[in-house]
Amino acid sequence: MTVTTIDKDTEALTLTLTADFAAPVVSTASWGYLRLHRFDYDPPMLADWAARIAGQLWNEAYVFFKHDEGLGSGPPAVGAFLQAVNAEVSATVPSA
Repeated sequence: MTVTTIDKDTEALTLTLTADFAAPVVSTASWGYLRLHRFDYDPPMLADWAARIAGQLWNEAYVFFKHDEGLGSGPPAVGAFLQAVNAEVSATVPSA
């Protein structure tokens, strides 16, 4: 895979994860675009993604899940992911 042709800070590599494919987590812009399209996300997997995203130098990240209803995708996965992101933020923000 070649990412050297992507213009830094303006063009983000789409990070896609499906049951049979995973794009490498490579920062190519000041923001991230992720398509998490598996059906079987559980809290540890989502916490891992929250930590990966937090570890990037992005100003913001756009994260999309499969819209299918199910425990590991759709709205339940989004809710669990938001909890994981909030836990990640709480763990990295110094207390006053």
